[in-house]
Amino acid sequence: MGIIKEPKQERSIEKRNKILEAGYKLILEKGYYNTNTAEIAKAAGVSSGIVYRYFKDKKDILLQAMQAHFEDLMYNRIFVQFENLTSKEEIPALLPSILQYFVEMHNYGLKEINELTALALLDDDVQEFMEYFRNRTCTVIEETMIRLGYGEEHTKEKAFMIWQLANHLCDDSVLVRHLNLDFDFIFQHSLEQIMDILECKGLEHTF
Repeated sequence: MGIIKEPKQERSIEKRNKILEAGYKLILEKGYYNTNTAEIAKAAGVSSGIVYRYFKDKKDILLQAMQAHFEDLMYNRIFVQFENLTSKEEIPALLPSILQYFVEMHNYGLKEINELTALALLDDDVQEFMEYFRNRTCTVIEETMIRLGYGEEHTKEKAFMIWQLANHLCDDSVLVRHLNLDFDFIFQHSLEQIMDILECKGLEHTF
């Protein structure tokens, strides 16, 4: 295997991106262990040698594709909105659309999420990325809370609680289809819980 190259020319970048897209799609459709680099090369319309020019192996393709999806789905569409907030008064108007986006992203990519979650149990590198995804999201939430003046006590814990509520809401959006439940009620209650966490309502108990 040769030296891994970082593409600089537009044509080379395009080839690399095609490999990422083809590899990610194949791995999610067939499963990680049922996919090989020769299949990825064929789907991307390149030779196996080209694949190894830009990636170490199929795991490298998967991890870099996950990173690219994270940057697109989270940073470019969510984190930027957090960064643009100038006051806590803007939160009530923005929060519903962000949560709705989380739910829609979860439902649209449910097969993808299930495959990666299962793979994380078997592969330390995938598990590490899933933890990175969670930790970075929590950090952005925490930094936004501090910047907007929500206080500086237990900010990590509050950010984690908000992350958990958003995750549970996504899971609930799938369950309600089978349990004949009112998802709008659950969604609204989750919003109220997040606002309570931000304002420290119900968190004044002494343990």
